[in-house]
Amino acid sequence: MATSEEGLTGESYWLSVIARSLALICLHNANLQDADIGTQGILLASLGLKRKDIAAILKTTEETVRVSMRTSKRSGRTKRGRGKAKGR
Repeated sequence: MATSEEGLTGESYWLSVIARSLALICLHNANLQDADIGTQGILLASLGLKRKDIAAILKTTEETVRVSMRTSKRSGRTKRGRGKAKGR
């Protein structure tokens, strides 16, 4: 019986393998192979993968995935501030 480091056995283990495989196919079909790690990581995280699995798929470390995803999320935001009040 196959066992993973996470303690998954039997059917649970194979379902996780299938899920990671499908996520990799989705990444390929989304034409994101040349995109940065953050963009790829966001897609894979939205599919329900953990950072550890995302790092394994992208052949990098969990920390790199975390930082890249945060940077990608932040780059899409605009700064909101009060600005100067009129008439003062």
